[in-house]
Amino acid sequence: MSCRRCNLAFVALILVPSLLASGCAPSLSACAPGDIHAGLITDIAGIDGAENALTWQGIERADRQLGVCAQFIESPTPEDYQKNITALAEEHFDLIVAGPALAPAVQELAGRYPGTDFLLVDSGLDPPVANVHSLAFRVDQVAFPAGYLAAAWADFEDPAGPWVGYVASRANPSAEQYVAAFKAGVAHYNTQKNGDVGFRGVYLDAEETVDASLQANALIDLGIDVILEVSNGALTGAIAMAKGRGKWGIGADMDRYQDAADARDILLTSAVKRLDNAAYAFLELWAEGGGGDSAVLVGTVENGGVGLAPYHDTEKRIPGAIRAEVAEIVKAILDGQLETGWQGP
Repeated sequence: MSCRRCNLAFVALILVPSLLASGCAPSLSACAPGDIHAGLITDIAGIDGAENALTWQGIERADRQLGVCAQFIESPTPEDYQKNITALAEEHFDLIVAGPALAPAVQELAGRYPGTDFLLVDSGLDPPVANVHSLAFRVDQVAFPAGYLAAAWADFEDPAGPWVGYVASRANPSAEQYVAAFKAGVAHYNTQKNGDVGFRGVYLDAEETVDASLQANALIDLGIDVILEVSNGALTGAIAMAKGRGKWGIGADMDRYQDAADARDILLTSAVKRLDNAAYAFLELWAEGGGGDSAVLVGTVENGGVGLAPYHDTEKRIPGAIRAEVAEIVKAILDGQLETGWQGP
């Protein structure tokens, strides 16, 4: 299939015809007849931002394997969100894909373009809009075994006083889901092993995330051995602080090994949203005419939408028995034999 991909940065654009001056206006001319025309609009992190890049990988896979012709547009500033949505909708794209930052712009504009469908990744609209669909993620299904792993490792490393903690940004839409299931995983370890691993942590509002490393430092002062960092986008410093204090970390959302830098060797795992698999699965479903109005596709362990990242550098340090127990927990969740502790939607 012939598919033209453009990296478009629309700055100070007011009218759609002026897009032609950019030198790379959205165009469907290279698409084959009958293709689904899908466009990803990034947030200000750009196509190299972790969430955008992973979503684009899934869309590109659909481009290769399904009848999809895909392009992306980067948004240098939040002011570009509505402009970019308008640009693709005016070019009659069938599907516009965007992340949580663009949800307000999608909510405002979706009604003007009933012939275009929208897919919000890790977000949604309330009340729902017929032509706006969502990808949601059962991150509790992987946060639970991550919590068990954290407790087991804390008990192994510090049997005299094991503690597990978290620093979570409320700007992450899944923060409470991560923490509730992570805590339940720690409690499950204590129940199974007659353990006494402690648990404490802190939520940060969006403007407080600059203090993540300070909060992590304070938690470590209180005895935390393993810390879960739930950030919103880039890492905010809790895992780096764990490295500096000789402790251990667990990531969330992405495989944080990729951006943990010097802290890679203390990262036990990450509880990951597989945005690539979920985006591909939605496009596959949609290409077959499934979904209907306001469709919600939920990423689970079963369909590959969520998962635990590899242990990477710590694999040889973590005892095989612990790794086997974590694998058994994932299987029990997959088989519906174990609740994760999350009671939300």
